[in-house]
Amino acid sequence: MADSTRSLLESLHTEITEALEGDTSITIASAEGNPPDKYTITYTIPSVYKDSNGDIRERDTHVIVINIPIGYPHFPPSCKPLTPLYHPDFDPSAICIGDFWKKTKSMTELINYIGKMIGGETYSTENAFNSDAAEWYIENQDRLPFTDTGQPSIDSLSPENDISPPRNDEELDPLDIDTLEESDLNLDVDYLETEQIESQSTIDLSEAGTTDIDSEEPESLSQQSDEDSQQLEEHIIYDIDRMEHLLQKKRFHELQGDIDTIRKVPDIDDPERIIQQITDNLSEAGELFEKGLDFENQGLAGQALQCYQDTRTIVSDYPDIDEGIERVTANLELLSGETIEAVTEEEYKEIDPSQQAKDSIGEKAEEKKEEVQLTFFDEQKPPSKLAKLLRLIIPLCLLAAIVYGVHLYLTINTHWNRAQDLVELCEKSLLLSNMSQARSQCTQARENLNHVRFLHLKDKKSLNDKIAGIIASISKAQSSSDSKSDVYITEAQNKAQKELEELLHSAAGKMAQADWQGAIHAYQQGLRISDNLNRVDEKLLMESRKNLRLATINKNLDNIRTEITHAKWDSAVDLLNGTLKLINDESTRQFLGQSLTRQLTTQISILRFQTQAGRQMNKSNWAAVLGYLEKAKTLADNTPQLSEETIAQLDKDLKKVRLYYEIEAGKLAFTEKQWEKALVHYQKAVQIIQSSGNVLTEMNTDQYLAELSRIILRITITRDRQAATRYSQKKQFDQATEKIGSLIKLIENSRFSTDVQFRQDLEELKQEVITVKSRHLVAAGEQALKEQFKLLFIKHYPGTIPGSLSRVKVTFVERRGDELLYNIQCVETKGGRPARLVLDYFYNPSTKKLTYYSGQ
Repeated sequence: MADSTRSLLESLHTEITEALEGDTSITIASAEGNPPDKYTITYTIPSVYKDSNGDIRERDTHVIVINIPIGYPHFPPSCKPLTPLYHPDFDPSAICIGDFWKKTKSMTELINYIGKMIGGETYSTENAFNSDAAEWYIENQDRLPFTDTGQPSIDSLSPENDISPPRNDEELDPLDIDTLEESDLNLDVDYLETEQIESQSTIDLSEAGTTDIDSEEPESLSQQSDEDSQQLEEHIIYDIDRMEHLLQKKRFHELQGDIDTIRKVPDIDDPERIIQQITDNLSEAGELFEKGLDFENQGLAGQALQCYQDTRTIVSDYPDIDEGIERVTANLELLSGETIEAVTEEEYKEIDPSQQAKDSIGEKAEEKKEEVQLTFFDEQKPPSKLAKLLRLIIPLCLLAAIVYGVHLYLTINTHWNRAQDLVELCEKSLLLSNMSQARSQCTQARENLNHVRFLHLKDKKSLNDKIAGIIASISKAQSSSDSKSDVYITEAQNKAQKELEELLHSAAGKMAQADWQGAIHAYQQGLRISDNLNRVDEKLLMESRKNLRLATINKNLDNIRTEITHAKWDSAVDLLNGTLKLINDESTRQFLGQSLTRQLTTQISILRFQTQAGRQMNKSNWAAVLGYLEKAKTLADNTPQLSEETIAQLDKDLKKVRLYYEIEAGKLAFTEKQWEKALVHYQKAVQIIQSSGNVLTEMNTDQYLAELSRIILRITITRDRQAATRYSQKKQFDQATEKIGSLIKLIENSRFSTDVQFRQDLEELKQEVITVKSRHLVAAGEQALKEQFKLLFIKHYPGTIPGSLSRVKVTFVERRGDELLYNIQCVETKGGRPARLVLDYFYNPSTKKLTYYSGQ
């Protein structure tokens, strides 16, 4: 048994057991298989059944057997009652669940649904399995449901079981023909796994975009009345705890989409205040973010980083803020050779000198204000002229002190920030070997540092040392060079060049190992370094850009395969669109060349067909699934560059889907009583398994072949018994006897000759032979009497004219020993008055003689 199938059955067993735990009305009587694929369920629910005399009686206990079929959940379980039950959707051989399963493919819900059927809560009124039961349920609605709770729920739908049972006593009971009892044939195509996992993120180059394909426009809804709209608004459900959490975390961008809802929720206190807070913070953050972008464009990475950090402090989830911080931080690290960590919101609050200064000044002002109040207002006396003067002078002095303090603080910070920016520019000029500009920028930075007093003293010393080191390296480079030009190969240039070479070598190794994410990261780092170097091989850069796009495309393809494997069709389509747009980009085509572009486009087409096949598979539309996979296989066969693994997987998928298609087609033909067509499809399913070789190695093929053989034998019995019935009705008794005899030999020589079900069929067939032979003898007597009735009536009714006798009727009465007794009637028309004449005669089949019976 395949691991995926075993896991599915184990999960299903756990789900059913937990769902029925503690339920006294529905219990598991037995579970067969390891893990179980057959459940016997006992329902302790009041219902009705019809006894042997045709009377409707009540009973409280009912037993149902449920088999998990091949291909579950795409194929529904087969359900069969083991105890008699009178219900429109119940037959001795099956329970009609087809329509329900199309809506809800859940075993636990199915078990509960059968309980509702038993209790009379739901039943069909059209196309029912048991039309007599349907009429009875309609006539006795006042008795439904049979339990004390609830009201009758007549299902207006007409559920159709996958295999409709025969409708008359002459036809054979199909008995679970709609399923195979082993669920290992769970279409283990990679993209059908039901387990869901999160796909990896995809590196999105600026060239990559997404266009919607395979999108579906939802149907427009009819507009409701104003009254309905008001009722809906009054009952809006909104997670207030989530809103408060987002407010606390300053996730105002996420809350922006909830503004209309917040305004309508009656349980929120002062919603306008919250909305105003959201819009104000977003507006302030937007201004800071734009300011940061301006600084970044001017090459002032330090000021840009400060603006971005301030933006995140105000709105923690502002769009693209983390990317901006990461981008300018990387630039600063590249220039300085040191790691610069982004400042968190809490740290920023702790180290923000402007806020500390404002808080300190504010506290001092508050203290002085309080002192003034205590000095002049403790006593309720008219203030003196001196007090009035002091009250005027002191605030002016405080204001002047505050203004001076703020001015001093801002001036120092301005010089400090300017010094940092100049050092950054100096380092960048140094990487570009522009020595004169680097020296000038470092000199200006030192002049700005001279104006930094009281604040940043520790950082000031470090920055001064850094400036001194840069100037020293410039002097050393200039003194060691024979060139009189202003372009030199500095130590920083050599270090950056070496790092670039190491990154590109690492990226090439990761490409060879199909480590697309690692290659993407290495190439991006290398290209970022190359932007700041003045001597880089252009061919090397072109190759790096080509490989970066190729790694991105291959990573996207892997992610698409992962999404397909876990049936995430929408995200797979989005990735397909974006990747295809990247491949079709003109610059990408120039990088990759015509041959490689065609190969990648073919892979996209194959994946697209697989995605479309997966969507149709969810609908169990096997014909469409097969069509899409065959298109994918045709493309793969005509693309020699594809991996053997891809082609082998497509072969495996096609084998399994063809198997499903034939089984589904066979079931449909059986439902429509097209026996020959059903046999053809099931025999093709057998051929697929037998010819699969090593493709379906994870399947228990012997078990599947046995089940398919069982189905084929069942269909053959059904077909030939119905043919024998038709022969018998046409009084072709020899043909009927021959047909039944061949069936008896077929069962006796089959591998199922000891099977309980087929042993019962065997006994019934042997009894049918006796019945057919008996009917043959009775028919022979009827024929002999009809041929000689005129002679017989003339003999017993003298004076009767043969031409006056008509409308003969021969009725078999009974068998007495070796003779058959018949009643013969005819009409004599004589003299205008018809008379009925009656005789009784024995017929001896052995001697072919007729003997008059007088009744004594």
